[in-house]
Amino acid sequence: MANIKFQNGDIRENGQLLGKCKNDEVRDRYGSLLCKTRNDEIRSNTGTLIGKVRDGCVYSANGSRLGRIDDYMIDGMQHEKDVNIVATYHFLVKKFF
Repeated sequence: MANIKFQNGDIRENGQLLGKCKNDEVRDRYGSLLCKTRNDEIRSNTGTLIGKVRDGCVYSANGSRLGRIDDYMIDGMQHEKDVNIVATYHFLVKKFF
């Protein structure tokens, strides 16, 4: 994977801003809302359920297991909520479904 890091809410790839993850929201580099997280659910900017995170695993909206949190870890995000890590990975790094 490329050199992707999290610092102070910013997600950067090789120093270039990809987006931000703050206050349970993921936004692109222009500030447009991509998704919100709440109660271990990831919802798109329109409110559509995208996925769920529970017990260290990631699930699609229909309940299919997609992997573990470790599969979606971004350097520097270890202390963020699991659901925010997965949402950030999905919307800013690589969509997984």
